Amino acid sequence: MTPISLDISIVTYKTDLLGLKIALISLCQAIERARERMSGQLLVSLFIVENAPRHPTPAPSRLAASRYLRAFDAIHHVQSPTNVGFGRGHNLAIFDARGATADYHLVLNPDVELDPDALRLCIEYLEANPEAVAVVPNAVDGNNEPCYLAKAQPSVVVLALRAYLPGIRLPWLRKRLERYELRPAADRGEIIRDVPNGSGCFFFARARALREVGGFAPQYFLYFEDFDLSNRLRRLGRMDYLPQVRLIHHGGNVGRKGLHHLAYFSRSAIRFFNRWGWRFC
Repeated sequence: MTPISLDISIVTYKTDLLGLKIALISLCQAIERARERMSGQLLVSLFIVENAPRHPTPAPSRLAASRYLRAFDAIHHVQSPTNVGFGRGHNLAIFDARGATADYHLVLNPDVELDPDALRLCIEYLEANPEAVAVVPNAVDGNNEPCYLAKAQPSVVVLALRAYLPGIRLPWLRKRLERYELRPAADRGEIIRDVPNGSGCFFFARARALREVGGFAPQYFLYFEDFDLSNRLRRLGRMDYLPQVRLIHHGGNVGRKGLHHLAYFSRSAIRFFNRWGWRFC
């Protein structure tokens, strides 16, 4: 039996070291669980991409010799002298020659905590469903509230209210949010086939498909690069939401991150709608 190969990329910038350790511990546990179920036939490489590594935040590369990374067959450190952004940072790993033959690639945030079966379920699903190119997971935040990472195509009204007025819960907005977040099916725990958009915090896809569509569009510094990639990736096959694939996303919620993030969000939103069409309601 030919081993299945998986590359995982984590982009860091001013990253909380404790949160990264928690993410790596959960990642190693998920790798070990997958190997148990796959009789050891899984090769995993980790790419740690450090944006602006001279920043005084403790460098994640310190973890290279730690017990948290023993589950990996290879660890590659990629350094960018400047902060090139989320998508371009992951592209450095997606198109790295050392991962050119990988079967799957996982784009992972350093603030994500995986369920032990998350990787195994993604691999098994894509192995059994060749028409699917990516898996969208079931996530909760640090307060155990649903994140609804599978999304419909966004509209200006919904995104604006989510970003700039996150506390408003008017009835008409609630209905639009439910449609945008595909809540009815997600709340029923159903597999949702061919979802329009997935989240960059956990983007599990066929590596060949990611390379074929050019990876993340470099025009996006932060935000909407995952939606743009989703639209291009679905030209090659389905993106399916699997409720069994679980994780905790400790970040997110742009509306509470301050004006700096809102500015990035606004610029990327305009770029996305200019490219893919404006939807106002």
